[in-house]
Amino acid sequence: MQLFFPLVFVHSHTDKIVIMISYVDHQLYIGEQDDAESPPAFITAILWTARDIHLSPPPNIVFARLPLKEYTEPDPIDLEMGIAWLARHLPEHHILVGCRVGFGRSPSIIIAYLCCIHGLSFEEARDLVTQKRPGTTPLPHLASLIEQLQIKTPAFRAPTR
Repeated sequence: MQLFFPLVFVHSHTDKIVIMISYVDHQLYIGEQDDAESPPAFITAILWTARDIHLSPPPNIVFARLPLKEYTEPDPIDLEMGIAWLARHLPEHHILVGCRVGFGRSPSIIIAYLCCIHGLSFEEARDLVTQKRPGTTPLPHLASLIEQLQIKTPAFRAPTR
């Protein structure tokens, strides 16, 4: 059985929505700061991953913040919290995972989610997100951190497809 859910990049300067990937039952979006400050109407939740930028979400948006530092290895606890937050809020919400420019921290959380919850290998998840979001640069040591989380947390050992 193959799962399908939308992974979308919302381009803030043109308001153009580019569908990245279509999967069923889950709603994930990657965006940058402008997208998170003024999200499209269909976004109902935001997972903000930038430690260095304070974001005030619009009203009526479910919001969480992970204090990830740009270009550095994420704290395993923050990574675990981000995966669990996404799993808890999907498919009920259309979630924008965002950071300053949407190329490092937010794609890294989505890659970890795809590995831990949907059973993709790190390479499959990274390649999928990178193909759909050119310029994606996963945070350092992300693959080994995901592997450690999968060993530590039974719920993150999704069966492989």
